[in-house]
Amino acid sequence: MATLLERLRGQRGQWVKADRFEFKLRRPTRLEMQKMPAGYLVGDLIVAFVVDWRGLTEQDIVGGDKADAVAFDKDVWSEWIADRPHLWPAILDALSAAFEEYARRQEDAAKN
Repeated sequence: MATLLERLRGQRGQWVKADRFEFKLRRPTRLEMQKMPAGYLVGDLIVAFVVDWRGLTEQDIVGGDKADAVAFDKDVWSEWIADRPHLWPAILDALSAAFEEYARRQEDAAKN
């Protein structure tokens, strides 16, 4: 059974497709957004807020002939995504849309 923290974070999660891969994003909290220093880089967002993947194999990551699925690893993710800028736009668009939707819902709730 998922812990309370896992369930709480899970509410901010969503899957996004980029190329032939799927990545699970965790929408940043308002506090996380406020803590981001000026000049926070696109890559920092991608690394920090992608928390899982589906469909990545050892072959995708290091080449070779092993087509076995690989469990998500934050360090491997950070290294692997750094050289795949063609995947960044889909991930960033989904992160941005998730945060904007959250902010809109919060503003709507405050009006009521």
